[in-house]
Amino acid sequence: MKTWERKLTFLIALAAFVLLPVKGVRAEATVRRFTVNNMMYQETSISGKGKMTYTLTALGRNQAGDLAVFEGKESCKMSYVGACGDTLFFNLKDSGSLNVMSYTIGTEGFRLFARGVNLDFSLKRGRYIIGVYRYSEAPQPDYCCIFNLSTSRAIDLGQIYSPRLYGNLLYYAKASAQGKENKLQIVQSKADGSGKRVLLSLNLPGEIYQVTVCNDHVSYQLKDQGGKVYTVTY
Repeated sequence: MKTWERKLTFLIALAAFVLLPVKGVRAEATVRRFTVNNMMYQETSISGKGKMTYTLTALGRNQAGDLAVFEGKESCKMSYVGACGDTLFFNLKDSGSLNVMSYTIGTEGFRLFARGVNLDFSLKRGRYIIGVYRYSEAPQPDYCCIFNLSTSRAIDLGQIYSPRLYGNLLYYAKASAQGKENKLQIVQSKADGSGKRVLLSLNLPGEIYQVTVCNDHVSYQLKDQGGKVYTVTY
């Protein structure tokens, strides 16, 4: 074999080796766009090779380019959840650890806004918002709080079902075991947690599985002693 033929064979083999896919190192990307104050943003999360990289990008005419980048372990999950004024908020989860990151328009980089909590912007009134500080396995309810965005202080609500806001009033359900029965309470308060009162209290002969609170009724799933699960609307 001539010298140039040997070199060509070597280069072909080298190219084939370089282009071979390597198992276990494929990166996974998630891309989502959202609008805040008439400005389009894009979040890009790329996980692989032991790390997660989250990038916030501006897509406006007057402002375009990457604004902030966060890097964490591959198990991290980060996503935009809402805005308050010029501040954007992002829930960060990592193996049971919950935090909130923030980005203020016109600045550089993310900052840690709150430790030990995730925020639900669908349950926000003014500066008060429902936060989750521990997620439970279904059918158990999550551990929640009322979080003040201005002071970063929280009012603990314990384990609650189905928090809902109607106007400036917060409604949720709490359940507690009492012997062979379970006590179900429907609680009302203001969005800031003040003025709390129990609207309804029921002693139920079975295990409570799920509760849904609506503005004019409550429904719950109950498991009787025979193991049958049925739904009741009250």
